[in-house]
Amino acid sequence: MKKLKYDIVEITCVNSKYLPSWLTDDECCECNFECKLKIYEVESGYDYIVSKREYEKLVKNKQIRRL
Repeated sequence: MKKLKYDIVEITCVNSKYLPSWLTDDECCECNFECKLKIYEVESGYDYIVSKREYEKLVKNKQIRRL
């Protein structure tokens, strides 16, 4: 089994305290920017901010778990 390369720091949008609009149909972030998540690289511990497109690419490549 391949070890995940990234993990999620918080499941809320970096622009608010709510879930990103692309993760839920319930109460979500309504910022005027593209919602993004903060993740970190497991080996280095560095944090990164990713968009929906970047997150989906990591999921597709099995480098991060799907929420």
